[in-house]
Amino acid sequence: VEVCGPCPLCWEERELLLLGCSHAFCLPCLLRQLAAGWAGPRISFGYLTCGVCRAPLAHPQLREALRPHADLRERVASLAEERCHGEDLFSGWARRFGTVPTRNRRQEFATHTLALFPCARCGEPFCGGKASCAQQQDLRPEDLLCGRCEWTAAGGVDMADHRCMIHGHESAVYKCDYCCDVAVYRCSQSDHFCERCHAFAYSNKYYPCPGAELCPNRLAHPAILDEAGTGAVKSFVLGCAACEGCPAAMGVSLASERRFGYPARRWHAFAGGDVVLAAVGEREVRERLRRWGRGGGDSAAEAAERLLLLELGLASV
Repeated sequence: VEVCGPCPLCWEERELLLLGCSHAFCLPCLLRQLAAGWAGPRISFGYLTCGVCRAPLAHPQLREALRPHADLRERVASLAEERCHGEDLFSGWARRFGTVPTRNRRQEFATHTLALFPCARCGEPFCGGKASCAQQQDLRPEDLLCGRCEWTAAGGVDMADHRCMIHGHESAVYKCDYCCDVAVYRCSQSDHFCERCHAFAYSNKYYPCPGAELCPNRLAHPAILDEAGTGAVKSFVLGCAACEGCPAAMGVSLASERRFGYPARRWHAFAGGDVVLAAVGEREVRERLRRWGRGGGDSAAEAAERLLLLELGLASV
């Protein structure tokens, strides 16, 4: 249904679209509203509602324009729900409310509880932790990276690269950004905290490395030199939980296709190590050998031949 009159947003005399909620706006203003999206770094969908009554935007002429926004909303809700399941945030719901939550209720709870952001590099939505934590931070959109992009950028540190190219970012173990301990929390701006440092998150409290003899972290890592944080490096990968046999990652298989890392290979299709080396490259060969617990100073050709034998079960570790 269309009416004529001044648009409540631009005040120009136009043909107006009468929305399902009975409020009317001109099409250009509604399209600008959709293009502007949400305000601030955290993804929200208030812009998909009427500016007067906050009812969902609904009109046949908006159907195509609304479709990508509805798709994004569904993806964000599913990501939040999955994260809530992973962190057991739905536990006790039935006991507390006397009913099992519907999918809509679960997603509503999840998107309210968690903060999701668009990655500054790839644009994909990702979960940045609890909304209550995000509200305490001075978030900069350019610092918000998804796990995959953060993991990729972590290779730029001028030190031994401990990233696993087989299992990828999903199984990466990070060092706490504020001390030498292993991180157990990842918050909005790709910040990593151990249990102790998370209790003082964003207080800029650093714990200097006590030195090689006393440091609990035996891997080569960026050392924090003083309480001001000199030498601190964010997002430093210590290793791979799957390779270490972490119970939380026991389902990860070398034969599975990972979202990031090296794909599964049909080893029986390779006629020899030289073919392997030509097909996958030296870096992948050596990364896979490291997964087998084999390093050493073999030439690239020797390493490729050794890897092929191991993958075919014709050699033992």
